[in-house]
Amino acid sequence: MRKSKILVKGENLQNFLNALSNRKIIVFDIEFKEDALIFNTDYRNVPRILELYGNSNYKVELVRTPKYENLKDFFKKNIAILITLCIVFVCCFAYSQHIWQYKVYGLENIDEMQIVEALEDSGAIIGVNKKSLDLEKVENAILHNVEDVGLVSVNVVGTSLIVTISEKINNETILDNTRSLVSNYDCVITSIKTNAGTALVKVGDKVVKGQTLIGNYVLDSEGNQIASKAMGEVYADVYYTYNRTYFSTDTVLERSGNTYKYCDLYICGIPILSQSHCNFQYFESEEKSYYLESPLPIKVVEHTLYELIEKSINIDLNDIENLQENAIKLAQEQLKIEEYDNVILDVSNNGDNVTISVSFVINQKII
Repeated sequence: MRKSKILVKGENLQNFLNALSNRKIIVFDIEFKEDALIFNTDYRNVPRILELYGNSNYKVELVRTPKYENLKDFFKKNIAILITLCIVFVCCFAYSQHIWQYKVYGLENIDEMQIVEALEDSGAIIGVNKKSLDLEKVENAILHNVEDVGLVSVNVVGTSLIVTISEKINNETILDNTRSLVSNYDCVITSIKTNAGTALVKVGDKVVKGQTLIGNYVLDSEGNQIASKAMGEVYADVYYTYNRTYFSTDTVLERSGNTYKYCDLYICGIPILSQSHCNFQYFESEEKSYYLESPLPIKVVEHTLYELIEKSINIDLNDIENLQENAIKLAQEQLKIEEYDNVILDVSNNGDNVTISVSFVINQKII
């Protein structure tokens, strides 16, 4: 039974209940207050009670009543919601039957974009129906079109295409390495350990890029060279250098205070909306992304553009300390260096300008 709760105020409330009983109106959960009466009854009795006592000395209030009379009434009043739920269900089902992202594992030397291109060429594009995929064909496409792929496994998990790569091992280099080992950096040797071959540098030596570190030979007792593998481990202080020239007057870019905001909208990883109409000549940008509360993966990327304007400034070329701090900051941004072991500064004052060379020293393994 669907219940309604009624509040009655007035005098002789027992008489009110007796009158309901005489009219065969069943009430239950009766609760007496100081000057009121609360009870529950079948919701179908409510119109009759309100009609009987609408003009009486009793004040009758409907406290709670069922929102829907029956299941038919529920569907009638919520048809829009039900249609929306059906559409959402269909969309979710359709979404789950397609591939919406790649996940590639096992790469060290191969660029992931090569794998993605091979996937797309084989028909495994974003949004493709999972049932239409021939996984064996996709695997063969990767093997035949991407060099250095030894083994490949392609599987579908949910809406993701999982690609696991085993790269080829250069057996020629491992089993018959007759090449010398050379440096790929300008650096200063800090540690060298030779397992095979002949070390041609020692700790403290300055080395230029391309210089041989371990030769592919050994010397016999008479000083003759005998071919050998070149194997070892070398650490060095590597130098990353940035140069900046300062003049007494310079032009810099500063924020004007004007901003422009726009959003990109993605559904299931597919871009469907972009509203960029910015006319700023120079700007800095920030962005943040989030997903809407929705059964579908709707991603919003908010972009904020800050207008930059050119401004002339005067620079004190005698304030070397401040110039050095600025040069170090710019060097870190340009070279993308956060941590380093040492920094070496070289200042050259040419009268009308000052040039500062910043060299970050990072100790690292070079072979």
